[in-house]
Amino acid sequence: MKENLNLACQKQHDASTASSDSFLLLAAKENDRGVCQTHEKAILSEFLNAVPKQHQFHKPLLKVFSKKLKRSKKNISGNISEDETNEDEEDSELEGEDDNSDSEEDETCPTGCNISLYEQVIELRERRLDQEDIFADIKCAINEAQKAYDRHVQQEKQIQRDVCSYVEDIHSFQTKKQQTLNK
Repeated sequence: MKENLNLACQKQHDASTASSDSFLLLAAKENDRGVCQTHEKAILSEFLNAVPKQHQFHKPLLKVFSKKLKRSKKNISGNISEDETNEDEEDSELEGEDDNSDSEEDETCPTGCNISLYEQVIELRERRLDQEDIFADIKCAINEAQKAYDRHVQQEKQIQRDVCSYVEDIHSFQTKKQQTLNK
C-alpha cells in the first residue's frame, strides 16, 4: 500500500508539473494572440493613414484592402502542393460567375487613382492576410494548449483522488491492525 501511495505521489507531482507547463504554454499563446491583434490594428492604422476617410478613393481602396482572398497554403519547401491547387481550382469552379467579375473589378486600380497608392494598398492587404493566417494558427495552437491543459488538470484531479484513496486505505488498515493488537 505504501508503495502504491509513493507511486501515486510521484505521478501527482509529474501531473502537477505537466499542468503548470501547459498553463505557461497557454499563457504564452494568449500573449502571442494579443501581439498578433496589435499587428493587425497597426496594419489597419497604416491603411487609414495612407488612405484617410475623406480621400476620394477611400471606399474602392477599402474594398480592395478588405477583400478576402483564397490563398494556397505552402508546404515546408515553399512550393504549392498539387492537392491544394486542385482544391482551389475545384472551389473556383463551384463559385458563380459573379464572383469572378467582382474579383477582376477589384483587382484593377480605380480610374484616376495613384498607382503607387493602389500598390501600397495591395501590399497592406497581403500583410493583413498574412496576419490573419498567423492569427488562425495561433488560435489553433491556443485550442490545442487549452485541451492539453484541461487534460492535465483532469489527470491531476484523478491522481489526487487516487492518493486520497490510498491514504484512506492505509489509515483503515492501520486502524484494523491496531484493533486486532488491542484484542
